[in-house]
Parts: sequence; C-alpha cells; structure tokens
Amino acid sequence: MDAIDSLMPYLVHLVVLYVSVVFIYLLYKYKSGGGGATPNLPPGRKGLPYIGETLDYVLASRWGTPEKFITDRTTKYSPDVFRTSLLGEDMAIFCGAAGNKFLFSGQNKYVTSWWPDSIKKALMDPASVENSSKEESTKLRAYLPPFLKPESLQQYIPVMDTMAKEHLNQHWFPFNEVQVFPVSKKYTFALACRLFMSVTDPDEIENFAKPFALATAGLISVPIDLPGTTFNRAVKAGRQIRQQLLALITKKKKEILEKGKTVASDLVDSMLMDGMTEVEIGNKIVGFFIASHDTTSTAITFLVRNAGNLLTRAGFALPGVDVDEYVVRYKSALDLIEHLRAMGETNALLQRSYILKRETALATAAIYDSMFAAEDGTIPATFQVIYMTGWREDPSQQKAKRRGSATISFKDIHKQFGNGG
Repeated sequence: MDAIDSLMPYLVHLVVLYVSVVFIYLLYKYKSGGGGATPNLPPGRKGLPYIGETLDYVLASRWGTPEKFITDRTTKYSPDVFRTSLLGEDMAIFCGAAGNKFLFSGQNKYVTSWWPDSIKKALMDPASVENSSKEESTKLRAYLPPFLKPESLQQYIPVMDTMAKEHLNQHWFPFNEVQVFPVSKKYTFALACRLFMSVTDPDEIENFAKPFALATAGLISVPIDLPGTTFNRAVKAGRQIRQQLLALITKKKKEILEKGKTVASDLVDSMLMDGMTEVEIGNKIVGFFIASHDTTSTAITFLVRNAGNLLTRAGFALPGVDVDEYVVRYKSALDLIEHLRAMGETNALLQRSYILKRETALATAAIYDSMFAAEDGTIPATFQVIYMTGWREDPSQQKAKRRGSATISFKDIHKQFGNGG
C-alpha cells in the first residue's frame, strides 16, 4: 500500500495531463472546423495544434527539397491554392502565375503585408512591432523607386558585376565541387551589406552574417522559445543583429550631422535624412535583408540545380556540359536589344508586357553605353553557348564502380604518367 500511495500523486498528474491534452485537441478540431459550420476556405489541413505543418516543412528544407512540401499539397488538394499552418500561423498558399498575379495586383486591396509573430519575435524590435503592416509596407515601397531609377542602377550594376566576379574567383572557380546555397548566400549577403549600408569590410560583413544565419535558420523552425531550441537561438541572434545595426546606424547619423551630407550614399542614409528613428531603420533593414538575401540565394540555387538536372530528368545518363564564350560587337546598345529580341532572349515571363517603351529602351541603351562601350565606340556583348551531352540508358553502357572498389590510386597513376612517362 505504501508503494501505491507514493505513486498516487503521479498517477493523478498523468490522468489530468491526459484529459487536458484530449480536451485541447478536441477544442482545436472543433475550432479548426469552424465550430460546426463549413467555412469558405481552400482545401488542406492545419496539422498539429500550434506547430501545424512546420515540422514537415522543416524536414523538407533540411533534405534540400523545400519545394516538395508545396508539390505534395498541390497534387493532393489543388494546383492553385491550399491551406496549411506554418510558424504558428494559419496560411493560404497561392501557386502558379494566377496566384502571383492575384497577390501582387491585390496589394493593400485584397491582401496586406504582415509578419508572422515568430518572425517579429525573432528579428524585430519589440518596441515597434505593433505598427500597422499596411503602413509599414507602404513606407518600405516608398524607398524603393529612387534606388531603381536608371541613374541609380548605373551606379549599382558595376558594383554588383565586380562583386560577382570576385565571388566566383574566390568561392567557385578554385573548387571541383561547391555547395551552391551557402556560397550564393555569402554573395547576396555581402552585396546587401554594400548596397544597403555601404559596409565593405569582410570582417564586419561576417559579424553581421553569423547571427543573421542563426536567425534565419530559426525562422523555419518550430516556434517554441525554450533554452536550447533553434528558435531560442534565433531570438538571441536577432537581438544581437539589432544591437549591431543600431550601432552602425547611430554612427552613420553622426557622420551625416558632422559632414553636413545632403546626398544619400545608401539606403540607411536615405532613411536617416527622411527623419526615421534608428529603431525603425533597423527593423526595415532587417526586412530588406530577408527579402533580398534568402529569396535571391534560393533562386540562384534552384537555377543551378535545375540546369544540372535537365539531362538526367530527360532520361539521359553520363551527362556532360561544356561552355564557349563569344564576344560580339554592335554599333549601339539598341542594335544589341534588337538582336536579343530576334533571338527570343528577352523577357520570358508568361504574362509579360509585349511593348518596350521608347524611354525604357533609350535609358537602357544610355546606361549600357556608359558602362561597356569600347574605345572605338562599339558595344561589346559576351554570349555563352552551353553544350550539354548525354547518353540514352542502355544495358551495354559503362557503369560507375562501387565506391571504394578501386585497385589503384590516382597517386600511383600520377607517379607513372605525371612526368610524361
């Protein structure tokens, strides 16, 4: 009896816990079903209480196939839209060209920009996260047009071109194999630091990159803020990023006041001259980093991977790729544009505009002329011709040997043939 009496409190706790979990689950099912009603929602499921389908998405991302999370659900529910629950938020995922058109043409009309609570907690300053998402989105968009004008792009493109070449020479060309996503993130983050904040020192960029990597890793984790969890590390890293940004913004503000600057050299300068507070600027720079860094890196990674998989997806084996470069000279940039249009190498978007405005063509030509014109007045353009070869599968085809089955090493081969013997 003593043993039973001593275990009784634990048994009671287990029973209470079991009943509580069952009650919460039933309440969740009742609410997710609209309380007995049939809500006008897209097909799909919300997954587990609170965490939803975040685990499925995280696992797909860790395996390098985040798109599988989408394709599985578009196949099962609808190719246009489905509902789910990620990062503690109920969501509807729009897919395809029609979905993109609805979202981007319905900004602040049918839909508004918003930050999930998990992202606000991890990266945003707590004092300003309650601002209207619609107002914040409008402010952010107001800063973009001046930086997309032809005269602004004329300054940025040479910087982007130089940084891309340096990045490829340092992180791609010396290696036989590279991991595209990490190295592309290194490039896009350095480029964002340069264009947004005029930060060029590699050590300073690395000081921003390390906590930012921890923070973004936590954004696609289960949003449970307990010590040791990925999300907890993201919250700590976000606090560190805000402190570093605040110090940098304060320093740039002091320089503007001391030197009497009237022309902004980057996005932070522009925001400071517009009277925004340091905290507001920090939040917006974080938003720009998220929008420009991860999305661009992901697009580069998918492009490289899909290009490499073209032959294998078509059923070819032993794929090989070779590239030839040709420099063609034109009388003017307008001749180059006309040549590209005749080749069908201009805008490839499905719902593109079929009209190239005169002012757009002239502005593009002027920028290209000023940046790339040769001494003789011609306009050089470099074309890469990519040759892809492969073999149809056949039983007689040579097959790769099992790893580790080699009977002679490359070191021995080099000794025998390396000196021309």
